[in-house]
Amino acid sequence: NMGGAVLARDVAHDLADKTRSLASEQRAEQTRETMEFFRQQEQTVLAELERQENGLADFRRENDLSIEGSLEFRRSELSSLNDALLDLDREIIAAQLERDNVNRDGNTRAATAERAVEDLTRQLNSLTTQRQLLQNRRDTLSRSIETTPEVERRLTEFDRRIAQLQDQLDTIATRRSE
Repeated sequence: NMGGAVLARDVAHDLADKTRSLASEQRAEQTRETMEFFRQQEQTVLAELERQENGLADFRRENDLSIEGSLEFRRSELSSLNDALLDLDREIIAAQLERDNVNRDGNTRAATAERAVEDLTRQLNSLTTQRQLLQNRRDTLSRSIETTPEVERRLTEFDRRIAQLQDQLDTIATRRSE
């Protein structure tokens, strides 16, 4: 029965074609679902990465860390302030000694000696004011440097978290392309 054999063959081919077509559709659907999963993962990681980067920017702004190496800059500025304070202290001591020695020998007219003492007193007041301004800046800078270990710990946390998120993005991109 030749017709039955042809029909059986045609049915078998049709069944094989439909099975292949169904398997292909299932693979395509599975691929779409996998791609959608990776796209969603990527979006989630990108959103978290943006949140971390914004948090880092806010933290830098709040802690006056707008420039890289600001700790080194602050330490350098502190050193310069210390040098300036020492110079002012020397000038103050010299002016005090000079004022104390005005007319020590008694040969200077009273009015001239009084003017010299007034001038030196004004100079001392000016130097003392300058010294106080520098001392205030130095104290503020010292306090900011003292808080630095906590600040550096937080910066390290931000950097570590951002690096982890970037690694996750790389992993997602690699797996998606496989």
